[in-house]
Amino acid sequence: MSPPVNGPVGPLERGLAVLCELTRLAAHRGEAAVRPGDLVRGTGLARSVVDLVARAVSSWCMCELDIGDHMLLTG
Repeated sequence: MSPPVNGPVGPLERGLAVLCELTRLAAHRGEAAVRPGDLVRGTGLARSVVDLVARAVSSWCMCELDIGDHMLLTG
């Protein structure tokens, strides 16, 4: 997957890229925990972008961040 482009919808595209990769990895592995580094490799985005999206999604209660540096998908 190529990294999303910059521009007026760039932040939305980057956020969706992280969410798509998160769900793809979780479904592929059959477990809800995904490491941010795996998301970086899968999306081609910088770790800071992945962390920013993770914090935003966590604030919407769509996922949880645990101390072990994983993102956990929740119902």
